[in-house]
Amino acid sequence: MKSPLFRVCMVYMCIILLLGYLLVSIRPLLADDAVVGDGTPASCTEVAFDAALTTAHNGGGAITFNCGGAATIVFTAVKVITANITINGADQITLSGGDTTQLFHNQAALTLQHITLTDGFSSGYRFGGVISNTGNLTLSQAAVLNSYGNYRGGGIYNNAGTAELTNVILSGNAATEGGGIWNDGGTVILTDVALSNNSADDSGGIGNNAGTVTLTNVTLSDNSARWNGGGIGNIGGGTAALTNVTLSGNSADEGEGGGMIIHDHSTVTLTNVTLSGNSARWYGGGIAMSDSNIVTLTNVTLSNNSANWSGGGIYNVQSTAVLSHVTLSGNSTITNGGGISNYSGTFALTNTTVSGNSANEGGGIYNYLGAIELTHVTLSGNSAISGGAILNLIHPDSYLMLKNSIVADSTDGGNCAGKAADEALFSLWDDESCTPTAGSGNQPNTDARLGPLADNGGPTLTHMLLPGSPTIDAGTADGAPTTDQRGLPRPVGSAPDIGAVEVQAGKYLSIYLPLVVRP
Repeated sequence: MKSPLFRVCMVYMCIILLLGYLLVSIRPLLADDAVVGDGTPASCTEVAFDAALTTAHNGGGAITFNCGGAATIVFTAVKVITANITINGADQITLSGGDTTQLFHNQAALTLQHITLTDGFSSGYRFGGVISNTGNLTLSQAAVLNSYGNYRGGGIYNNAGTAELTNVILSGNAATEGGGIWNDGGTVILTDVALSNNSADDSGGIGNNAGTVTLTNVTLSDNSARWNGGGIGNIGGGTAALTNVTLSGNSADEGEGGGMIIHDHSTVTLTNVTLSGNSARWYGGGIAMSDSNIVTLTNVTLSNNSANWSGGGIYNVQSTAVLSHVTLSGNSTITNGGGISNYSGTFALTNTTVSGNSANEGGGIYNYLGAIELTHVTLSGNSAISGGAILNLIHPDSYLMLKNSIVADSTDGGNCAGKAADEALFSLWDDESCTPTAGSGNQPNTDARLGPLADNGGPTLTHMLLPGSPTIDAGTADGAPTTDQRGLPRPVGSAPDIGAVEVQAGKYLSIYLPLVVRP
């Protein structure tokens, strides 16, 4: 009979043997981490990095650096990633391609953190000046700078992979297509990212071809394209969703779409987006779209964009655009459509303000063989030689509908020109130029009594109705949205107010007169 002590020893021995077996079995699955350097800048070399990369590749591990402070490591050859690897520069490390080589070609899962990647170069058929990705790429707290991609992706080229960037700067990169980033059929997710001063023949900041791009809290500024899409190019049926994004100062120097070009059956959604100060040589200073796209704009501002030929704010050819809670102001073009130029396309504007835009024809809106429906829209202060607010080309295929809308205060060219509105309901214009072929409840030749374009609450600028405005409670509830452009309730009174703004109870534009004290 075995003693109790013997039995306890046997149990402990079995446990030890089992743990040993598990450790031997699991060890190949454990990550192999590595450190570059021994505490001095001189120890942080490409040779040391390659050794660490080899170690990390054994099981997929993390690479860190011990360089005694800030250090730059210059690569002479691209590093091919075939395992799951994390590289953390601790905000001290710069990896450089020395203007001779691409830095990384990722085929697995590569994470780069707290690091600067610069001076990458790709030639021949290797796309992506800094990184070419066919796997899963993650960048956070990083910068991608001053690199060149021979064809696509001056900074990053994503080919059917997934690239997720958070708190990243891309600046000074260049390529034939996609100066900052080019996405071919993959998924790109950008959060808290800034792209500036990138350049390409097409798609100066970001190019998306048949892929999916999601931008949140992103700024694109001063990017340029020789031809199309100074800030963003979305083509080939690609899908793009922009939320809390600013595009400013981007340019299409010899083409169209200074801020953004959308082409070829693409789907694009803009929410809480500002496009300002963008320019195009030909069409679409802010946005150019063509060939059967579906584009939705909500809480968007397009201001002070310009195009030499057509569509200072938006240029549309054979696409569908839905605008809600949008302001187009101060956009300009030499020929037609200071705010919007529509060629055989479809526009639906609701709770939208079109103010202070200018062109030769159709200062606010130019419609050529397309369909435009305006519901609770305010057009004010636009100017042109012909059709200060709207020019609707005389043709059976040109369709214009006004509903609960204001067309007023055009500084030149009258309010409307060309073909009369096909239908106008419960709308107001302050001259006789917008007389429709059909409609009821309209107020022609009537002063709208509008305040200036200002911040009256909400995400976009609007024109507040002054006390005594004939537009108050003068609209129809039929088809009226339940909020105004600012997101405030509609109606407040017996009927909706005409135009983009619904006056709330007791809330008119405040006008302060100078104080006069009697002696």
